Amino acid sequence: MFDTRPTADDIRPPMDMTAPCKICGCLVQGMDVTWEWWDQHLAWHQWVWDTVHPQG
Repeated sequence: MFDTRPTADDIRPPMDMTAPCKICGCLVQGMDVTWEWWDQHLAWHQWVWDTVHPQG
């Protein structure tokens, strides 16, 4: 999968908030898709990464 913690560039093409997530394929359409949604979705993938790859 990934060797480093996911970033915004890892989950979606730049400036295209209607594209599916490149990690899990999640696709949100219509009024539900916002940059805030993408920020929260990235935070979720980062939380999963941090859980699977604990620091220290």
